Amino acid sequence: MVNETRPEQCAFCAKSFVRQPMGRPRRFCSPACRQAAYRLRTSADLVAARAETWGRLGRPKVAEGLRREASLIVSGEYAAARAEGLDLLAHDWEALGDRKTAAELRAEAEHLRGGGH
Repeated sequence: MVNETRPEQCAFCAKSFVRQPMGRPRRFCSPACRQAAYRLRTSADLVAARAETWGRLGRPKVAEGLRREASLIVSGEYAAARAEGLDLLAHDWEALGDRKTAAELRAEAEHLRGGGH
């Protein structure tokens, strides 16, 4: 039996890590990312409630983005959910006139989606 390791991508931060060939496959690169994913999972209801509030306030684009974020959280797509949240923040910063912060947030979102390696 050959003892080989395989590269994996953290389900929370999208950082690469080496998965060991034996035992239960890891989904997270560290205990900190595993804990952060747990906190995010427990916040899915809160995100969905925020979506409803924004929908009632006449902001359907924000509401839809929050619904997508909550859906991704529930499905275990943590990095994608964080990227969705960063896109929403970038939109808000751009509306406030801070294009530099908006660009930084979008770059981080792109990294989480796997485009910034």
